[in-house]
Amino acid sequence: MGANHAKSHAIAFDPLIEEVRTHRRNLAAKFDNDLDRLARHLRKLQADYENRAGQFVNLPKHVDEELFPTMTRAIVDPTHEEVRALRTAPPRKPRSRRRN
Repeated sequence: MGANHAKSHAIAFDPLIEEVRTHRRNLAAKFDNDLDRLARHLRKLQADYENRAGQFVNLPKHVDEELFPTMTRAIVDPTHEEVRALRTAPPRKPRSRRRN
């Protein structure tokens, strides 16, 4: 197999993939490769977006529908509705057992 095998399985350079990797490395470095710090930052960004605070203060709400159409509509799931109905229904009386 040797060198020919390695050449045949070499991954071609893709500038888009390399750009994504560069952004990922830069973002990780910004938070000292601490995943907890990055997660806190992302949760803060999400809260700022939802509350239109920080960098999102001037962003109109109608943009949500354009950017995230599936997230702004209520999704009706029959299973969820069934569980909700079971949780809100009054408790049933236990059935008596008859012995023959």
